Amino acid sequence: MKPMAFLQSVVLTLVACAYAQAGSPAATPDLVVTDYRWGKVVSKTVITERGPVTLDPEVRIHTRRPGEMPPPIILQRESYVLVKNTGTRTVSAVRWTYVFYSDSKHEHEVGRFQFRSKETVKPGEMKFLSESVKEAAPTSFDAVVLDGVEYKDDAK
Repeated sequence: MKPMAFLQSVVLTLVACAYAQAGSPAATPDLVVTDYRWGKVVSKTVITERGPVTLDPEVRIHTRRPGEMPPPIILQRESYVLVKNTGTRTVSAVRWTYVFYSDSKHEHEVGRFQFRSKETVKPGEMKFLSESVKEAAPTSFDAVVLDGVEYKDDAK
């Protein structure tokens, strides 16, 4: 094999492997991502002198007098993806990755978080898959990639 042909075949193989690892849409044809969000605050706990108080995340906490320290607040955040099962088999679990980029063209990846949500999604059904996360999004440029789907009828 000529050196140039060999180099081209290596490059094409690497590109194909990277595409397959990224979880191409062809890897999960029966499940479609319709929406996603990172770090949605689902609860707010305020630590008071009388103990912790959990509030609705939409409740605003009143400001204290000038110079007085605000109470500590613990936020519980979730990342979610809304998926639709367009296939004929019932989904039992989904492996998905939330990816953050430094730019709007998604050329430079800055973070990647992988999840496995054990959730039943029947054919034709839409469902939120959510996982707890600790921090807010590192950037506003993001995407969700489906890495794999497990089906209820698969032998384990």
